[in-house]
Amino acid sequence: MAKVVVLVVALLCSIVGDVRGALDLRQLLGSLPEDALGRFLDSFTVPTPRTAGFETLVPQRDIRLHCTKTSQPRFQEVFYGDLNVRNKIDYTLPIAIAIHGWQNGSNSTLFAVLTANYLRYVKNTNYCLLDWQPYGEFAYEIAARQGAPLVANYLFGFLQSIGLLYYPLQKVSLIGFSMGSQIAGLTGKLFRGQIGTIYALDPAGPLFSYPNDIGPTRRLASTDARYVQVIYTTRYTAGFGQLVGTQNFLPNEGFYPQSPCKPNSDDLVEASRALNCSHSYAVELFTDSLNPVNLIVGQKCTTVLGARYYLAVGAFYSMAKVVVLVVALLCSIVGDVRGADLKDVLGTLTEGPLARLFDSFIDPPPRTTGFETLVPQRDIRLHCTKTSQPRFREVFFGDINVKDKIDFSLPLTIAIHGWRDSSNLTLYNTLTASYLRYVKNINYCLLDWRPYGEFGYQITARKSAPQVASYLFGFLQGISLLYYPMESVSLIGFSMGGQIAGLTGKLLPGRIGTIYALDPAGPLFSHPFDIGPTRRLAETDAKYVQVIYTSRYTVGFGKLVGTQNFLPNEGYHPQAPCKAKEDGLGELSIALRCSHQFAVKLFTDSLNPANPIVGQKCTSVLGARVCLFQPQDRLGIYAKRTPGNFYL
Repeated sequence: MAKVVVLVVALLCSIVGDVRGALDLRQLLGSLPEDALGRFLDSFTVPTPRTAGFETLVPQRDIRLHCTKTSQPRFQEVFYGDLNVRNKIDYTLPIAIAIHGWQNGSNSTLFAVLTANYLRYVKNTNYCLLDWQPYGEFAYEIAARQGAPLVANYLFGFLQSIGLLYYPLQKVSLIGFSMGSQIAGLTGKLFRGQIGTIYALDPAGPLFSYPNDIGPTRRLASTDARYVQVIYTTRYTAGFGQLVGTQNFLPNEGFYPQSPCKPNSDDLVEASRALNCSHSYAVELFTDSLNPVNLIVGQKCTTVLGARYYLAVGAFYSMAKVVVLVVALLCSIVGDVRGADLKDVLGTLTEGPLARLFDSFIDPPPRTTGFETLVPQRDIRLHCTKTSQPRFREVFFGDINVKDKIDFSLPLTIAIHGWRDSSNLTLYNTLTASYLRYVKNINYCLLDWRPYGEFGYQITARKSAPQVASYLFGFLQGISLLYYPMESVSLIGFSMGGQIAGLTGKLLPGRIGTIYALDPAGPLFSHPFDIGPTRRLAETDAKYVQVIYTSRYTVGFGKLVGTQNFLPNEGYHPQAPCKAKEDGLGELSIALRCSHQFAVKLFTDSLNPANPIVGQKCTSVLGARVCLFQPQDRLGIYAKRTPGNFYL
């Protein structure tokens, strides 16, 4: 694609300085018959593309796939039907497959830099290079019409084989440049959209979108994966013309020349260099975006009566590195981030990059090593008191004096903090003070698991939370053996603490009395995909589960999973006292955290019996919310426990 005819056409049309798809250029390209356009592209390729011998190629020999784990970079070739595939690919991790373009190879400088950045910045994933160079050495028309479908069919066969071994296709990402993007799209079609993500880096345009659009069944389309991100840098020239992604990013509106690629003179060689630079610029942007601290941000725009409305043009971010705060800016919905745009964007993210992006906002940086040195009996602490006689005492795992510290005739409430929190934060001090003041004749405990919460978000979600839940289960199992009734236990969990409460409940199937989940953590639990009720909070985790939602599908959980769900502002950020005062990233971060913690504030305020916080039950009829003749109920511990969704 670096050898495209448009280099000459641009000169003929006298628009070398700004080839933005002017009508003359587009009409000229649209007027060329397919075979003539293909031959013209071939004429700029050195050495001359092959035209004979295609039938001698054997996919199993001439298409090569080399894979590695980013945590242990060592590429191994993976074969079609490879019996050792499980030794070469970690089935517990996502897989990204990079696909080069026409007349390129996976060892080109362009892909070498992409690979180096992927291995450096994207941890805990499988990364593969698909090399189809023998098929890409043929003439452009042969490569587009015969080579691309054949390579896609090979890749489909490989992915289908690991899918049959229970590898989830939603964890697959395809990264394609130029004709490699079209191969990614064709592969996705064979799976009917089951693949997780396609990143199409300036997908090839000639013979796909012009001279005629060959249609969504034969070229890249938004339905080829659950999420298709397209970066356009040479529209209607080397690259694809129409906007076909789930999400499209357009520096310089997607047209040649890109800002670092302007030709220095009018000669053909310089124009060729500039177009090649602009075409490759999509790969450069994607590669740069892999660095979590190098946010490349785009502004969403819409067209109204032919005019485009936007605040900024020409900036991109990679969806592999999305953070909700940035998404709020992109969608121009700082005041109300409840739209489907945000939900759809978060739903496309892969687990590792999303977790690392959360980590990048933590100061000091979360721990990544030393998890195995922690000891639950030492690093998880439980302090309890009786509300009638407030004096906290530490209760140990297997504590022989537990009956002196906990009154077995009274209910037991255990509060569990979230990631990067601790039980002595102001947030919990206020909750504790209110609990001790208003709730009489009860045991009240604080579970402090901070050493486990100091790790990166993914480690905390996947390893720490189950470990802490197992410890809490052991403690509760111990007192149940001493005839303490589990139905008298209430767990109050904020954020990740809400998920820990749910996991604990699963270990005591349905025996715990109550769980109050205060805006339970969503990332890696409900998005990028729902990991299922056996691994996250569910209404079956206790006899009654009350969930307060204040930042759905962002920091908080998305789906409504409680016996009773309370939804101020329909459960979405921003909550009433938390609207961002300006458009800065720092201000948005504060506002989102405020919305997340608003669930704790509501629950704390509700502990005062004289301060009822009342929700209205509503049901959905044909997509519309109907609240007429439905009951009301109080949020918090004084609820009548009427099942359903209650709006504040």
